[in-house]
Amino acid sequence: MKESKTIKPQDITTNGYETRTVYQDLFVIYGLYSVISVYSSGSFGEISNFLETYWAPVSDGSWSLENTHANTISTTGKFPTQRVQITGTAVVDTVETQSGGVSLAVLGYNLGVNNHMRKAISQGFTFSYGR
Repeated sequence: MKESKTIKPQDITTNGYETRTVYQDLFVIYGLYSVISVYSSGSFGEISNFLETYWAPVSDGSWSLENTHANTISTTGKFPTQRVQITGTAVVDTVETQSGGVSLAVLGYNLGVNNHMRKAISQGFTFSYGR
């Protein structure tokens, strides 16, 4: 798993709890996102829970995702924790046959139903917060 520390600006702050969205983009098509609740007080911090995990487009195009699965789990098996693993799988579907003059078949796409090009993808990263 690739370590990622990209954080969007916090959405909500209440009594030391903040809601944050962490993400990692997959090429320029889609990104894997997790909305998490973190707690901090002084130098102490922890991930309290996750609220949702999902795929979302990061650019326009003739791409769609099918059979999406996404999850955030604590590396200790419970919350609160200081480290989570965010994973997801999906299938990219497009009517395009080339990208940048290169055949999508060279990039691992297979010809599917209705002459659509399809490719199974998986993404995963970890996020740590606190001490």
